[in-house]
Amino acid sequence: MKPIKAAIVSVSGVKLTDAEKDLLAQENPLGVALFMRNISTPRQIQRLTQSIKEVVGRDDILLAVDQEGGRVCRLTPPYFRKYLAQAAIGQLDFDVAKEAAKLHAELIAHDLHKVGLNCNFAPTLDVATPFITSALKSRCFSKNPLLVTQLSRIIFETYQAAGIIPCIKHLPGHSGAENDPHLQLSNIHKISKRFLYPFEKIAPAALMAMTAHIVLNEIDDVPITMSAKAIKQLIRGQFGFKGILLSDALEMKSLSGTLTEKTLTSRSAGVDAVCYCKGDYDGIKEVLDHCGYLNDTAMSVWKKISALVSRPYTPHNVSGKARKYQNISKQTPIIVDDYDAVEVLNQL
Repeated sequence: MKPIKAAIVSVSGVKLTDAEKDLLAQENPLGVALFMRNISTPRQIQRLTQSIKEVVGRDDILLAVDQEGGRVCRLTPPYFRKYLAQAAIGQLDFDVAKEAAKLHAELIAHDLHKVGLNCNFAPTLDVATPFITSALKSRCFSKNPLLVTQLSRIIFETYQAAGIIPCIKHLPGHSGAENDPHLQLSNIHKISKRFLYPFEKIAPAALMAMTAHIVLNEIDDVPITMSAKAIKQLIRGQFGFKGILLSDALEMKSLSGTLTEKTLTSRSAGVDAVCYCKGDYDGIKEVLDHCGYLNDTAMSVWKKISALVSRPYTPHNVSGKARKYQNISKQTPIIVDDYDAVEVLNQL
């Protein structure tokens, strides 16, 4: 098999340009992530995902999306269901919240399969705090780490059972961060152990996880994504994470340096693959020119991922589950939050 480039990139529009086709075919990246600029109708998304598979020559290429629920959703009405924010699910009575979490993941998995996607950058395991950054508002299940863990595990396991790769995020958590990492770096002296709890419990079973662009001063003076010490001691050590570690988006303003520098530094620190989401051809090529290939350890994990996304998927009683989910949705509080940091960044 052709070596796999250690990057998840994006593309510029609702269909591949000839230049993008040539680049993807030549470089064979780990995956492609879709954003609002890539999404129109279900049929269009199907054509785009199929086109990516064909030009790369791999049916198991990761085709990813941010479909958390709430304001962080790329597949939206009128063609797709409206999904609850994680914070809304977390405010339900516990038994109802567990049912909602399972239905949430089952229905999103069905939507993703329907249009050829096989990876979701979710769930978010960050723990809410009274002063949570605007980037994480409404995206955390709860301020209770145990509840965050319980609901995240349900979503995580439901996606995997449905043949969708969940990418847990953002290791080691933004709890205590003051700034939106899309726009500015945060320095955290020490993360409370209670905020690390969800990652410690779920990371050992995860095949893929995403870093947080924060500085954790008790370990290092550079962002986690670029810190060999933090990745070795905390993510691989304390968390016991053995899967493919993916950087958060390299174009985020919390990382300094050129795109080449950010790519090389992240990879040398121990990130298995970098994520670049801006969708500009020159940036994509620059990342793919410098990211290198998945190493042998990451390739062994990739074989498990490939087997999981290649399994046949058979949906069960989707309409009945959708009715249950809709009824539960009527019980949740209204959460007003329209700040989608990723889409804001894409417009800068």
